[in-house]
Amino acid sequence: MEKINHKENPRLKYLVLIGPAIGLLFLVIGIILIRNDLVARSWDDISAVVTSSTMHTRTSQSAGSTTDGSTSTFYIAKMKYNYNYKGQEYTGKDEISNSVKTKTTKIINKYPVNSTIEIKVNPKKPSKSRLLMDINPYGLGNIVTSVIGLILTLVFSFFAYMVLFRGKKN
Repeated sequence: MEKINHKENPRLKYLVLIGPAIGLLFLVIGIILIRNDLVARSWDDISAVVTSSTMHTRTSQSAGSTTDGSTSTFYIAKMKYNYNYKGQEYTGKDEISNSVKTKTTKIINKYPVNSTIEIKVNPKKPSKSRLLMDINPYGLGNIVTSVIGLILTLVFSFFAYMVLFRGKKN
């Protein structure tokens, strides 16, 4: 097998530097998402009154489908609610995304305007709140983001090692 020479192809040097950075970015984002959900779990539980409950769609071109035109659709339950925390009135909002329309429809139907919904309130900053059902630190999205980041980091780091250091004599 022929050794790859990054000195003959200077662009390769950038790839071996950018690849692990992209992987680390995904890994850090995944860890931040998990951490934020873990922190929100410790916030105070209270009830809120739904003031708006609507479904929106977001359609985007599927990855790698530039020629066939296939798309991915996500259904978003957008919820607005009012709550009283330690005698002060607040308004909150949250979104729950799903690729399955029936799941999003079920959420919208379960929590119509004027219904009660459980939320978590940040005791240090009561204007910040999250829907209890939206707090899932080990949810698929958080884990997949972290795993993709870890895999990209390892693969590109190995590639970088092979390109930059393999065959060097001390």
